[in-house]
Amino acid sequence: TIIQELEVRLAQISRILDKHPDPNMYGPETALEQNPHTGEWSIKGGGKFFTVGQEEKPPGYVTWDGQLDAAFKQIDLLLEQLYILSETSPAAFGQLKPGLAESGSALRRLMMAPLAKTNRIRLRFDPALKRVLKLTSELEAAQGMANAVKLEEVHIDWQDGLPDDDTEITQIEAIRYNAGLTSLESALRRLDGLEGDALQEEIGRIKAEQEGARAEPPRIMLPPAPGEEGEV
Repeated sequence: TIIQELEVRLAQISRILDKHPDPNMYGPETALEQNPHTGEWSIKGGGKFFTVGQEEKPPGYVTWDGQLDAAFKQIDLLLEQLYILSETSPAAFGQLKPGLAESGSALRRLMMAPLAKTNRIRLRFDPALKRVLKLTSELEAAQGMANAVKLEEVHIDWQDGLPDDDTEITQIEAIRYNAGLTSLESALRRLDGLEGDALQEEIGRIKAEQEGARAEPPRIMLPPAPGEEGEV
């Protein structure tokens, strides 16, 4: 599977990186030292100086090209396939390129595939949840539970889980209100979530401020012209 292949690629990259900090060495026999305890000949690296003759080969490390660039490209390809098959978006994991999502609507465009997937799930769960809630209310009312209310109609307000752009939402509500497509009460309910007395008090304050702004401007006294009486 794609997940298993990603795990293999990452494990191989880690293995290659672990090999490079401590590679094997090669060199002339003169670089070898005999262990006085075991009698074995070996070479010790790390900051040691070796003299090299004209015809001798200097000590070196056995290295190879691990093709890490190809491994990382393979990981990018696998992640892309994973996003496609799982109907997710890199934006869901914070992998956003600079300038791609500067507003709420731009982020939603990047999240079209996940939002379409969640919408299909919502369409399957919405009727069942409404029926469960309605039956539960009927059972509570039938058993005579205190404050039980029989629900005749159930509405579920589903959210997409994405952060809201307050500036963008306010602009939309202002345009709808000025065009006469919504009321002040409905706009405030959607913007601030106000209900009941708090909503009515906010509407009263807004109307009072609007009436004060439309009040008659103060009268200004102009100096009289020569030979004329002053007028207000």
